[in-house]
Amino acid sequence: REAERQLSETQARLNLAADIQKRLLPKSVPALPGVDIGVKLTPAESTSGDFYDFLSLPDGSVGIVIADVSGHGIASALLVASASAYQRALTKTIQDPGEILTRLNVYIYEQTQQGRFITMLMARFVPFPMTLTYAAAGHRAFLLTGAETVDTLNSTSLVLGVLPDIIIPTSETIALRQGQTLVFVTD
Repeated sequence: REAERQLSETQARLNLAADIQKRLLPKSVPALPGVDIGVKLTPAESTSGDFYDFLSLPDGSVGIVIADVSGHGIASALLVASASAYQRALTKTIQDPGEILTRLNVYIYEQTQQGRFITMLMARFVPFPMTLTYAAAGHRAFLLTGAETVDTLNSTSLVLGVLPDIIIPTSETIALRQGQTLVFVTD
């Protein structure tokens, strides 16, 4: 009976973490003229630290976020919930991805236990003319520019939450054109 009780409690905690994670994800993708957006999140377990979001930035551009919190379960779900809320607050007044991630890093460092971290990429997409800038803390993405050409959008920094004083640079502006595909992934 004790084993059944413990199993039931563990399942309840996992269900709570899964519910937290689902509530954080956007209910829809932005509607952008001439741009198709698709998303899919399939956790390896009932919960994961994987996360994505779309944010409206002060200048009307769109923030695209993809992240992976170390570990699984309630601790990871709570960390991503906290980081997401703080990031959303930052985007009310800041549009530069590097500045947002730099400030978010300090918050994560101060709020988490040692050994916890987040890999995150935040891109700023301007629909017209189509351009992209990004900052990436231990994360990368890909730009498919043709049938056989893939450009890697490499990390611009260490992961979030490991050191308190890192500056996360924003990439140069990337001019995009019709027919290209941006791919943001986590493990």
